[in-house]
Amino acid sequence: MRGGFKGHGRGRGGGGGAPGRGRAGARGRGRGRGGQDGRNGRISYNTAPAPFPEFESKAEDVPDNDIESESEVSEEEDSDEEEEEKASSYAALLQSLKSKVKNQSIGDGGREAKRRKLDPGAMVLDDDGDVIEEDDDVEGEEEEIGDEEIEEDGDGGVEEDIYDPFETHFANPPKLFPQAIEAAKRNEWSTTQIVQTVGNVGKMSVLVPAIEDPALTSHAQNVGKKVLKSISELKLKPRLRNPECELTHPLQLALAPTIFSYTDLYVSTRTHKNAPHLRHLYALHALNHIYKTRDRVLKNNAKLAKIAATASDDIDSAVEPPDLRDQGFTRPKILIILPTRNAALEVIRIIASLAQPEQQENRKRLNEQFGLPVGAEDPLVNSSKPEDFKALFAGNHDDDFRIGIKFTRKTIKYFSSFYNSDIILASPLGLKLAIGASEDEAAFADEGKARKRHKNQKQDYDFLSSIEVCIVDHADAMRMQNWEHIEFCMKHINLIPRSLHDTDFSRVREWCLDSHSPYFRQTILLSSFQAPEFNHFQSAYMRNALSGRVSTRPSTFPGQPLKHLSSIGGITQIFHRFSSQTPLQDPDARFDFFTKVILPTYILSPRAPNKGVLIFIPNSFDFLRVRNHFAHTLATPIAFGSISEHTSPPDIARARTHFANGRYRVLLYSGRAHHYRRYVIKGTREVWFYGVPEEVGAYEEVGAFLAIGDEEGKEGVNRKVASVFSKWEGLAVERIVGTERVRVMVQEGRGDVFEFL
Repeated sequence: MRGGFKGHGRGRGGGGGAPGRGRAGARGRGRGRGGQDGRNGRISYNTAPAPFPEFESKAEDVPDNDIESESEVSEEEDSDEEEEEKASSYAALLQSLKSKVKNQSIGDGGREAKRRKLDPGAMVLDDDGDVIEEDDDVEGEEEEIGDEEIEEDGDGGVEEDIYDPFETHFANPPKLFPQAIEAAKRNEWSTTQIVQTVGNVGKMSVLVPAIEDPALTSHAQNVGKKVLKSISELKLKPRLRNPECELTHPLQLALAPTIFSYTDLYVSTRTHKNAPHLRHLYALHALNHIYKTRDRVLKNNAKLAKIAATASDDIDSAVEPPDLRDQGFTRPKILIILPTRNAALEVIRIIASLAQPEQQENRKRLNEQFGLPVGAEDPLVNSSKPEDFKALFAGNHDDDFRIGIKFTRKTIKYFSSFYNSDIILASPLGLKLAIGASEDEAAFADEGKARKRHKNQKQDYDFLSSIEVCIVDHADAMRMQNWEHIEFCMKHINLIPRSLHDTDFSRVREWCLDSHSPYFRQTILLSSFQAPEFNHFQSAYMRNALSGRVSTRPSTFPGQPLKHLSSIGGITQIFHRFSSQTPLQDPDARFDFFTKVILPTYILSPRAPNKGVLIFIPNSFDFLRVRNHFAHTLATPIAFGSISEHTSPPDIARARTHFANGRYRVLLYSGRAHHYRRYVIKGTREVWFYGVPEEVGAYEEVGAFLAIGDEEGKEGVNRKVASVFSKWEGLAVERIVGTERVRVMVQEGRGDVFEFL
């Protein structure tokens, strides 16, 4: 039973229940965790019982796979024996604090390192029910440490830096933050434009709430202009001031002031080349935030313990404990959303290299589940695929994962349960399934065993209730997976939890209790280009009321894709604009224009090529619509093939062969198929883009099909790349034709056909 008020046995501080394994109890006996009068209880992350015993904890209704990272791992056996050892540590801490009050000094005696006893017969099962070997030589979790140990780490001094962004943003927000939050709710922002040339950042748009606040005004004017000269300018924990944490890349130096000021940031210039530098930067920021949060909690725990010790010695001199607000509802503070397991593994390795822990628990299991099998070689190492493709799909590119990471003073523990984790890394699909989608959503999101496992699962998103920094890395890759998963996950962040989870409400920050967490959270979005989905993401989920948000984009686009295809020679590039009144009407207007104008006039006319016509369709729904039109609606049926992300390999091979030898006159090719496969289609003589692709590489690579393969029969053929677009695709068109040309092309009344030789 979880949630007992006087839980007997393994009570973890219950809140009112029968004897059993109560959590969050006021008088848990034995191994009580956080109980008010619990015997041998320790100073935990939350040191007081929940003040609302009538609010019944419902943790028993939540399946283990909701709160466990990656597999249903029970830590009861480990934690029970671990708590026995920490009980003595807690008693020693109280004794030392009493001695400090009486003698005004504390000895410098060393503390013997602890080891966690592991049950050699314990087994851990993964999602498939297979046994996973655990490392049995791990350090004990040294969670509760005194002030003297913080000082030994170089973080001495209880007084905090009032100029530290962590202090001004989370611990002691400005007095005008309620007005700023109201302005953010009304979507009222003041905008400042800045051009940052360092690191090729480009044009920066700085938005802050539209209120009269000198601090916000100064922040808006300076946040994008400042360039870091040295890491010493940042308010870093001393343990992070080591050579591994140095920032040297120009992009890091240009963006560090923005990120470390807890300003929302949208970077649309991410590439496979600068991605490691961006990950190094936000990993350093995440570690710094975790260390500051943890040390603040431990210092306040020591303050309360000292007051309790003084009161126990002299009741008459007892003082009322101070109001220490230093926590959220749950422990996780950092959420990093990534597209693949390999990307998560790379970020974790960066975090470990920066933290330099003495011990890493479950590292073997991490490499097994997130890396390639032992002895296996990555097939993309010697591949001729584009570099961005190899960077994205290298290693283990599975897109269903989640993992929690817990930090102690000397140890990093991987695969910790979500409620005991400091950082959570997950894919959009993995996080959605961990939250627990509704039956219809789960059926739409996944197939097979994952769908069966989660379809009856109740939703649990409480572990996301106190996220303070959310990072979405490589958003363009996740857009190709399913952007609705991202939307689903973001809607479940920073909601009021439905269960207690050992929450000490006397320590929860007031703005968190007031449901203002979304306006304090820092959100970082990294993508390779701008897209309508990302712009909506900014307006819906990047509502930082204290520091505003910054979005970046290149100052100008030179039109490199257009120049690239022109350099091949003999290729004509044409753009056909159609009229569309609203974005919602755009799909229907595009389909009507394509089927009534483009098909009969250019593709199926007697003057059109009798073979080799490739139609590239970026959107999957448009692909299905056009394919059905070719299969069922054409007045004169023609031989055509289709390749999508769901087409089987034999059917793909057959379609490519028939298209190359002319048996298929038209080949329908989906954007997601190209994203995941990067095929080279031979026999192409004419390319039609049903919509302008958001990825610049797709336009160049598909257009280059005209110059690949056997040249027999191509003499005298006018090789053409034609695109259909509307004014709502201005961002995508700009990346292809350039900033100067797009202004004319998207304006109504300036002509509908634009041809480039």
